[in-house]
Amino acid sequence: MPNTATNGNVGADWSSVSPEQASEYLASKTGVSASKWLDIIYKESSGNPYVENPIGCWGLLQINQSVHGQVSNLSPQAYLDKAVSIYQGSGGTAWATW
Repeated sequence: MPNTATNGNVGADWSSVSPEQASEYLASKTGVSASKWLDIIYKESSGNPYVENPIGCWGLLQINQSVHGQVSNLSPQAYLDKAVSIYQGSGGTAWATW
């Protein structure tokens, strides 16, 4: 998998992290299939890591910044780790498209 380090980290910026790579990383950390994560990514953001909705949800997984703190300034690694933390806290219920 290009741009994925052997230590399980993802690329340093979104130009080097595809939705597929993000979903594989999330799967490796949560035990939820990569195909499920990819489905959520495309439903939430159409695969655009920079999209923000009118209420401030940001990125591939549309993390709600008013609930979870600012994520628009995070590296891909930190953003995806935040998503893992949200998943660990609430399961799929954090995403309306789950």
